[in-house]
Parts: sequence; C-alpha cells; structure tokens
Amino acid sequence: MPQLGINYSHFHHFGDDFFDSTDIDFGALGINFSGVFQFSGGWSIKPDLAYSSTLTKGDVTYSQFSPSLALGKSFSMGSAKSFIEWSLGYHMTDARDQPITDKLDRVETSLLWAIIVPLGNFELSPLARLAYTDYSNQSRSDVSVNLGLQLAYSFTDWLSIKVYSNFTGKNSDKADYDFSRFDLGAGASLKASF
Repeated sequence: MPQLGINYSHFHHFGDDFFDSTDIDFGALGINFSGVFQFSGGWSIKPDLAYSSTLTKGDVTYSQFSPSLALGKSFSMGSAKSFIEWSLGYHMTDARDQPITDKLDRVETSLLWAIIVPLGNFELSPLARLAYTDYSNQSRSDVSVNLGLQLAYSFTDWLSIKVYSNFTGKNSDKADYDFSRFDLGAGASLKASF
C-alpha cells in the first residue's frame, strides 16, 4: 500500500521583545513516500523516503533526505485501534549557512506508540515516542521524548479538521542542546484513495 505525503507549515514567532527585534519566522516543506507491507497478525514493514527543507525569506537554508525502515504491530482495543512501531533511519543533511554543511547527519532509532479512539464524528489520538540519535559528524548523542494529543472532527470520510498539542523534550550529552518545547496547533486534512 503506497503512501505519499506533502505538507507545508509556517512558523510565526510572537510574545517576546526578542521576536520583535529579529526576523526568525520560517516555512517548512515536507515530502515523503512510503510503502506499507502488511502481514497477518497485524504486523507491517514500512520503508520510507522523506525530504524536508526549511525556507527562510524564500530561500532554502536547510534540507535533509531521510531513508528509514519501520517494523510495526497494530491491534484493536474495543472500537479503538492502536499500534506500536520501531524504526531505524539515517538523515543526510545540508545546512547551507553553516561551516560544516552536513554537521547534522545522524542515525536515529525510535519507538512509537499511538491509539486512535473514535467518538462519533470525533477522533481522539494520543501518542508517545522515544528516540535515540547519534550524530555522524560530531561527538554527540541525544535522547528525546514526544508526547502528543490530537482531536479531529470528520465532516466526511475525506475531510476533517483537527486541533493538536505536542510536548517535546531533548536530553543531549552536550548540555547546550537540551531543550523542552510545547506546541499547539490546528489544521485541516484531505484524504484521497486511488
């Protein structure tokens, strides 16, 4: 079952004097293609090719190409559906405004758990992800945690709107890279089958 995904996000910063004095707003483009191979018992293998880039004032300032492979298992819990997935991938990067353009090349492995709970036309989806990252061109490794919650409302089988929240925390063996972040957002989704 092939899947193609395309997304664009724009990040606008506000709420602090620092943001008023700098222009750090940017756009992010993502394109990915996966093939999902499903087997009996809810098992699946998903090879994936992804490309992403950061656009600042219309110029591509960062891009990455990321092949990965994931092994997953889905299961039902009443009307809810859940899955757990382990993945391994490599990120090849190009940061054009840095002295070492491929400094962020890295191997990443992660474990993801998510559940989808239908509630009439609504759908509640919490998720948790734990990842370990080792950088190829620097002496650095990170452990990160993502906790997310999404609420979607479906108007039809192919059109829905959603609100979501996400917490990300990163602990690096280089303390300068430690951070935590909380995001809120909203969006719309169109689905097509061929």
